[in-house]
Amino acid sequence: MNWDKIKEQYPKAIELLDDWVYENHPDIAFKNIFYFLEYFFDEQGIYIDVRPFYYDYMFFICDIIFMDNPNDWQEQADTRTLAEEKAFEQAFSILESKVA
Repeated sequence: MNWDKIKEQYPKAIELLDDWVYENHPDIAFKNIFYFLEYFFDEQGIYIDVRPFYYDYMFFICDIIFMDNPNDWQEQADTRTLAEEKAFEQAFSILESKVA
């Protein structure tokens, strides 16, 4: 995940993430935050689901359900990591517009 791009495009969302890390997981380094992002977004009302799917080949579906907006988001990717990165970037975008 391109953290420099995320920090530049979604500064308010990153500020919320920094506060959340400081309050809930002060012992983790920011470079390890990737594994905690689902919990962070859950607390913001942005729910991410990544799951495998098979239709002639294996791929991953990622969904975002945003409680304040009826327009859910869905994307697919070839790997779980890529699906998670796409979902997290979209979740940062949603959160940025929510706090703006």
